[in-house]
Amino acid sequence: MGFFKKTPATNHGPAEEDTIAEDFGRRELPFYQPVDMGYLSPDGSYSNMALYTVRGIKPSTGRQNTIGLHAKSEVDAKRLSGFTEPISADLNFPERRTSRQLEFAKELKLFIPPNASVDDASALISRALDEDDESPDLELVLFADEMDLQFSRYIGKNALIARVFYKLNQRAQYAFYCYLVYAFKMKTQVRDIRKEPMRNVFEEYARMVIEDKTLTVSFEANCTPDIVDQNRVKAYKVALEVIGVPK
Repeated sequence: MGFFKKTPATNHGPAEEDTIAEDFGRRELPFYQPVDMGYLSPDGSYSNMALYTVRGIKPSTGRQNTIGLHAKSEVDAKRLSGFTEPISADLNFPERRTSRQLEFAKELKLFIPPNASVDDASALISRALDEDDESPDLELVLFADEMDLQFSRYIGKNALIARVFYKLNQRAQYAFYCYLVYAFKMKTQVRDIRKEPMRNVFEEYARMVIEDKTLTVSFEANCTPDIVDQNRVKAYKVALEVIGVPK
C-alpha cells in the first residue's frame, strides 16, 4: 500500500517561546546529539536536506517557473523540480540560531552548537521543554527521510513519530497507529513499519477502521501518535485485540 502523501516544501520557523515558564530551566538536561544518518547538509546546518530555489521551464506551460523545494543536493533539486533545461538550483542558507533562542537556551542550560540553524535550535528547545530526551531510531529517521520530511537531525523521538504520523495518508496512518500501540505495549523501538514482521496485522487494523464507520469516528476523534492507555477508546481497544495484547 502507498504510505506517503505529498506536501509542499515548507521552511519551519522557530518554536513559539512567549508563553514559556521560566522554571523549565531547573531540569537537568542531557547533552543531545544529532542523529548520524550518513548525510551532511550542504547549507551547513543539521537538517536532513537543504532548501533550493529552482528555476526552469515547466513542461506543461513551456514557460519559466520558480519554486522552492527541499533536496539532498543541487542535482536532486533539479531532478525533483520536473523542469526542463535550462535549469538552475540555488542553495538557500538558513538563518542561524538567534540571540533570543540562545538566551532562552541559557535559561534551560541547553547547549546549541554554533552552526545550528533556527530550525535546529527550535528542535533542541522543543526537545528540552517536551522532555523528548530519547533520540529516534535510525530506521525511523531514514523512513521519515524517504517520505521527504524535512527535519533537524536534533529532533527527538516523539517529535519525529508525530511528524511521520501526520504525513502518512489515511490508511497508512491507521496502520502506523496500530504499530505505535504495539511498540508502546511491548516496549520496543519505533522503526520502519514497512520492515516489521507484523506489518500485515497493522494493515488489517487499517482495513477494519476504514470499513467500520464507528471505528473511523472513534479513531479520528481520539487517536494521536502520543500513545497512552486509552481503554475507553474503541479504536484503541480494537488495536489491542488485533495485535493480541491484553488490555
